Amino acid sequence: MLTVRYHDDEPGSPWTIVLHVDADASEEQRAALADVFLGRLGGPHVGVLPWVRKARRLVDVRVDTIELTPEGDGYRLDVGDAVRLRATQPVESEAVVRCGIPGYDQPGRELVAEELKVSDDPFAWEFNGNCAFASRFAYASA
Repeated sequence: MLTVRYHDDEPGSPWTIVLHVDADASEEQRAALADVFLGRLGGPHVGVLPWVRKARRLVDVRVDTIELTPEGDGYRLDVGDAVRLRATQPVESEAVVRCGIPGYDQPGRELVAEELKVSDDPFAWEFNGNCAFASRFAYASA
């Protein structure tokens, strides 16, 4: 799970990133996930991600419990004490609002995020009513 910040209005602005990897994974699995999320292994789908192809500053790779729980028509996501997301209601529109989300080209559902709370140094913010996207995903080695 990535927590990121980027400013479009700042020329050359790097992506600032904190990556969270699952505490339930082995050290080897966590290292492999970091390599995937940070684009170190390449690949056509990864190379187009903005935090891979543009300048970035990696703040930290943190080990946390990551829990994705079905709730309502969507999910609740808890990443340690750093992130809490509740997106349980579908968007009541046919408009496509997803953007820059890994897997957005896969079948999924647009959701309304009733809660997005981040307390993940150097990041801290709270939003509600913004968009979220739920999709299936799988990582596999070649």
